[in-house]
Amino acid sequence: MAKQFYDISNKLSRQMPVIKFEEGKEFKINSSLKGAIAIQGIAESGKEDLNTLRQIVSIGIGVEGLEYVESQDFTIPDWQTIVETISNAMMGLDDEVGETPEKKLDGTTL
Repeated sequence: MAKQFYDISNKLSRQMPVIKFEEGKEFKINSSLKGAIAIQGIAESGKEDLNTLRQIVSIGIGVEGLEYVESQDFTIPDWQTIVETISNAMMGLDDEVGETPEKKLDGTTL
C-alpha cells in the first residue's frame, strides 16, 4: 500500500537566488512561479527590443534593481548578461555553464 503522508518540509527552501553587481549592491531574484510566468509571457510575445530587457530586469530583480542597472550605463551586452543570469537563476541553472548544479548527498550544492 502506498504511503499516505509525505513530509517535504525539509526539501522546500523558499530561498531566492541573489545577483551581485558590486560590493553592497545585491538584489534577490524573483524566482517565484508568478515571476517566471510573467517573464515567460514577455518572452513569448516575440518582441526583442530594449524595453523587453527592462521589463525582464524589473520582474527579475524589482524596480529598485532596475533603477540601479539603469543608473550604471551598462552596455547592451551587459544587459543581456544580466537578463541571462536572472533567467538561469530562476530555473536553478548554474550561470557559469548553463547546467544544473550538482548536489552532494547532504543536499548542498557543489
